[in-house]
Amino acid sequence: MLLSLEAENVLLATWETDPVSVARVVPSGLEPAPVAGRYLVSIAALRFGRAHLGRVPLPPYSQLSVRTQVTWGGEPAAFLLTTRVSAFGLGGSLLGAPYRIARLRVRSGSVEAPALGLSLLYAVDGPPQEGPPAEHELALFEAGELRALRIRRGLADWLRAEPIAPPRADLLVAYGFELAGPPKLFYAEHASFATDLPPRPAE
Repeated sequence: MLLSLEAENVLLATWETDPVSVARVVPSGLEPAPVAGRYLVSIAALRFGRAHLGRVPLPPYSQLSVRTQVTWGGEPAAFLLTTRVSAFGLGGSLLGAPYRIARLRVRSGSVEAPALGLSLLYAVDGPPQEGPPAEHELALFEAGELRALRIRRGLADWLRAEPIAPPRADLLVAYGFELAGPPKLFYAEHASFATDLPPRPAE
């Protein structure tokens, strides 16, 4: 069944890390993959203002995911370590989506999840000097076994953003990531996504 999503206030925060940190958290069979020669871990936060499962409208909800780049079966992919949603998004877990509930606040200029030790305060600062890291079509996650989602992304006008307070990302430290310096921030006011549910086992 097709899940189509219209997002707003999309923030991608990306830290450089090392292959050892990535290898510790990904399942057997996945290989850490560099992007332009760098190993990365990212937090993606956004609010889905409009969503439909098939023809059925879904209530708005916020979402936050932690992911890192890997190679699986010779194909580049994003491995989702965790995906947290606000209360109205939890229904997706009944269809196999890798969701867990969290108290999230996603709006233009800030992403906050106090229980996760996450606080990103930022200001949009014009066009980026470089685009955001590769957004792969294939997303992988563990739910009893390795599962795969094919994500179809619409166009997004990415802008550069800059922190206006020291970023806090305790959940990345809890996973054991060694973070090299401050994150690079990319912001898009609107974006769209579509995928098929339930996810299929990765074979």
